[in-house]
Amino acid sequence: MGGHKHIPGSEVWEVLEPWEATYWKTLKNGYSVCYQQESNYWYLDETYTPIDWVESYEQAGRCYAQMTKWYTRPLFD
Repeated sequence: MGGHKHIPGSEVWEVLEPWEATYWKTLKNGYSVCYQQESNYWYLDETYTPIDWVESYEQAGRCYAQMTKWYTRPLFD
């Protein structure tokens, strides 16, 4: 992730059993991991850049990551 670095110890793992890898293939299991990250861009540091710019950039990054998530667990009634 080019401009971000992973924060060690922030990982949350989830086992997907069974894992519907595609519409036509189901595997015995799969794994999902989420973790926290922080900006690694020196020019988006509060020391050099207004805080509202940094916050806007980070918010845009979270929105983009949510939009590009290729797999979500389906909700069933």
